[in-house]
Amino acid sequence: MSGNERGKRDKMGRVLESAKQVFLRYGYRRTTMGDLAGAAEMSRPALYLLYANKEEIFRAVIENYCEQSECLAAQRVADAGSLEERLASLMLTWVVEPYEEISKSPEAGEIYEAGYAFAEDLHRRFSETYTAQIEAVLQASEEVDEQRVRAAGFSIRRVAEMLASSSLGLKREVRERGLLLPLLEDMRRWYLGAMIVR
Repeated sequence: MSGNERGKRDKMGRVLESAKQVFLRYGYRRTTMGDLAGAAEMSRPALYLLYANKEEIFRAVIENYCEQSECLAAQRVADAGSLEERLASLMLTWVVEPYEEISKSPEAGEIYEAGYAFAEDLHRRFSETYTAQIEAVLQASEEVDEQRVRAAGFSIRRVAEMLASSSLGLKREVRERGLLLPLLEDMRRWYLGAMIVR
């Protein structure tokens, strides 16, 4: 990689880190390219050399967050012990921490709305990556009784899809962290006890 390419990549990373904070502070609609350029400590023309518009930056912020979450979740799973701990670490990374970060914003509802409007494909990818990580954890676990899962009419993939969808749904519906964490724990215990643990 040449020095110019490395410099451009570094600038883009700086823009994404600062843009995330700007979007959390002002929401999508109120944020301007001037706000984003100022936060990244560059001129608007310099910002336009890196990104065509605000929507492109917003999408890049979501994509970057997804990539970071995927790496963090994999590390946490590797460090966790039991199946329940591995699932909890995935939910912490993909559900709890994004919920906490966005819910602190006075523009939380608008950020969620903009994310679905401008980056629905990234949200699907986010969900699919989360589901795939749950599936991998279930498949690798000696605690999972695949015959019991099949006897109930499910596959490991289907259980992973239900866990991911349920937990992401809770993130959208629950308004308080104090309610989210116990609901996620109860959901994990129910799935583990009722369907998959030997």
